[in-house]
Amino acid sequence: SGNNSSIKAVLTTDITENDGVLKADGTLADDTSGFRVWTPIGKKGYIFEGEFDGQGHTISGLYVNDPEATRVGLFGSTSDTGTIKNVGVIDSYFYGDEYVGGISGSNDSTITNCYSICSVNGNTSVGGICGYHPYGKINNCFSAGTVSAESKFGGVCGFNYEDITNCYYD
Repeated sequence: SGNNSSIKAVLTTDITENDGVLKADGTLADDTSGFRVWTPIGKKGYIFEGEFDGQGHTISGLYVNDPEATRVGLFGSTSDTGTIKNVGVIDSYFYGDEYVGGISGSNDSTITNCYSICSVNGNTSVGGICGYHPYGKINNCFSAGTVSAESKFGGVCGFNYEDITNCYYD
């Protein structure tokens, strides 16, 4: 609600924002005119510092296609007090300038037991799970979508300073 960045949220079912964002080959759908554009949770100035538990559910159909956007993903920006766990982001397309990730664009939180099967693209600091990871922890996560950028990109994390354990890109 509003700008409450320390909220605790729990998914009780799968959520679909848009249907058919990606084609079977993992590329963006030909007609995106009817797609609702996703606004990432948390941004600079309103960083997410709460707890998000997906309880094993998925969020699908997220769509961001803005070459000037920063902090793009399910979450845009998270703090060191934040926790994101047990969620999969699928059939989603993220394209921005920097700090672009399937779960979090800029991550200082703990991300556990999450996965991303998305198309994640940008200029710099782009990753399947997170784009930029200066603090926090990422563990037991995987990414199986496409990741592309001009610099600083990776299957799990694009630009990393901290612990990433038991994670992989397929």
